[in-house]
Amino acid sequence: MKKEKDLPISFRLSPMRKRLLEMAAKAEDLSTSKLIEEALSLRLAMPRGFIDEIQKIAVDMHLPMATIIVHKVLKQVAWEFAWLKVFGRPAPSQNSEFRFEGNKLITGDDLAEQLLQEFETILSQAKSKLQLKTGEAVHFSGKEIETVLEGLQCASH
Repeated sequence: MKKEKDLPISFRLSPMRKRLLEMAAKAEDLSTSKLIEEALSLRLAMPRGFIDEIQKIAVDMHLPMATIIVHKVLKQVAWEFAWLKVFGRPAPSQNSEFRFEGNKLITGDDLAEQLLQEFETILSQAKSKLQLKTGEAVHFSGKEIETVLEGLQCASH
């Protein structure tokens, strides 16, 4: 099979942006083209619905989408590392985002839909259990919600 020939593309960058891109590529020991290719591959791997939601958050917070994505990933990784450090083993829910149908990795919108349904079920069950115990409407702070969610994820795996 004949290998496809790479096609050159061009786009405009300010001199400062170009220099930052070159410095970033050098720091990663990549060519500028390879760094751009990897960034593009990462962006294109994101499901449309995910991008739409991240865009809404970015607009609301007046931050670039990349900052929102990086912070969300860092938060998840920090949680997993903290769990490992405290409990000496990975969290039961860790890596639950890697799912397969046969030998095929579930990705994109299909994965997003599965995770959304799973989390909605977990949260609905938690809310119901807490309302049954208290007999009142349940209200949580953000940190309390995270704690309840993680506990329920661990219990369900």
